[in-house]
Amino acid sequence: LIFLIVLQHAGIYYPIGFKVSVPLLCIASIISGTGIIVCFMTRVVRSKTWSRFCEEPTDHKLTTTGVHKISRHPYYLGVILWAVGISILYSNILIVVLAVVWTLLAILVAKKEEKFLETEFGNEWILYKKRTPFLFGVRHLLS
Repeated sequence: LIFLIVLQHAGIYYPIGFKVSVPLLCIASIISGTGIIVCFMTRVVRSKTWSRFCEEPTDHKLTTTGVHKISRHPYYLGVILWAVGISILYSNILIVVLAVVWTLLAILVAKKEEKFLETEFGNEWILYKKRTPFLFGVRHLLS
């Protein structure tokens, strides 16, 4: 962050960059850091049921504890927060475009996973879906 602030004040930008204020750089750092923490917390909560390389987890059950109480897809939420924060920190329009594309792809994958989860867990998933937001705060956003 300090390095980016020094570059900012020196007037050094990426060729297709945009100027970002120091307070916004600090906010972007917090957003990005929050995303990393959410990803880590998701990984910790799902350590036994995390599927690797398209393998079926050995103890497949619906995770509804920890960060899964605030988001049905906390890992995607964490990566999206990280990508948004990084796109602001680097002040580059190409990185912003990549963050938007990543966000849209993450939402599409999460929607596909929801169909699988409903088939896999049935009524348990439906009840969880009713009480837990898709990505964040607003329960019916993208539901």
